[in-house]
Parts: sequence; structure tokens; C-alpha cells
Amino acid sequence: MVNFLDKQINDAIGNFNYFFMKMITKILINIIILSCVLLINGIFNILVINIITIIYTMYAVFNMYKIVDNYTYIMNDIKKTFNNVDFSLILDTNIIRNNLLDLVVKYGK
Repeated sequence: MVNFLDKQINDAIGNFNYFFMKMITKILINIIILSCVLLINGIFNILVINIITIIYTMYAVFNMYKIVDNYTYIMNDIKKTFNNVDFSLILDTNIIRNNLLDLVVKYGK
């Protein structure tokens, strides 16, 4: 029989891995968009496109920092809640594939 605390610990481990995978997928999406913008800049070497690319590159780097900072805060909060539980990072390719391709129906925000 699984008690309530063990169930909460298992849910916390699942949430920790879920937030880690969400962080990875948001960074991957940001990198893909940035690489497309840089590819367009490489094809069309016009001053206006160069300026837009520089501005978007600074925005993308700041956005990646913000994503890592927010999700690291959430994951550290989960770790601090359960001090004696060992949290390991598990790469779940199903979550990455579903988030990148939007295969999962999202209810609410």
C-alpha cells in the first residue's frame, strides 16, 4: 500500500522531469526560430535585415536566459520541498516530440 507521502514524492519527481523537459523544448523552439532568422540574414544581406537580426538575436538570448531562470527556480523549489529525495534529470523524448509538434491537446493556459 502506497501512502500519501510516497505518492506526493512520485508526483514531485514527475513534475520535476516535466518542467525540465518543458525548459528544453522552449529553448529548442527559440534556437530553431533564431537559426531561421540568421539563415534569412545570410541569404539576404541587406542593412535593414541585419539590424532586425541583431535586435532579434539579443531578444532571443535574453528570452533563453529568462526561460532557464524561471524553470530553474521552479525545479529548485521542488528540490527544496523534498530535501532528502534524489531528483535525477530524465530526458523524455515523447514530451519533447509532443511539445515541438503540438500533438497534445492543451486545456487552458
